[in-house]
Amino acid sequence: MAFSLSSLKVSSITKYFKNLSTLDLILFGLIVLYLIFDVRLPHSLDPFLLSPLGMIVLLLIPFVLFLYVNPVIGVLSLFMIHKILSDAKPVVTTIKTELPAMNPNKFNKQGVSFDDNNNIIVPSSTVENHIDMPNVPTNTLEENVVTQMAPIGVSDPATFIKSSYKPITLDDHSAASPY
Repeated sequence: MAFSLSSLKVSSITKYFKNLSTLDLILFGLIVLYLIFDVRLPHSLDPFLLSPLGMIVLLLIPFVLFLYVNPVIGVLSLFMIHKILSDAKPVVTTIKTELPAMNPNKFNKQGVSFDDNNNIIVPSSTVENHIDMPNVPTNTLEENVVTQMAPIGVSDPATFIKSSYKPITLDDHSAASPY
């Protein structure tokens, strides 16, 4: 009985493919080949595919295939659209800013000279050997807070107040019990 069941499945699949039109078979083959093999669209199409208009066009393709072609091809086209969108990379544009050209002659009037790579050469007479540092506190805020908070054993011993209050546990109706 199992042998006839498997032959029934094969015969129903072949009947299904025989009922498809030539356009359906071509679309089915192209979509399956696109999904199976690692085919990618050119990266020059990525800005269009990721734009709002491109997304609308891509989402209209499965809708049209559902209406006018076989629904199985419409479902396969959804997988194809997903693969197309996951392969598309967002285009990152870089802003190139140009720095104004430095005129070495302008600086030479002030006594500054340049080397071969247009790096500024500062005469050694203008370089100071000692740089005055501003008065920086030796302790930072974190260090001050840590020194004010005494570690355990250094602080005053904890004092407890004796009270006549004793907490009473009420019947919790076995709320913690799993049964």
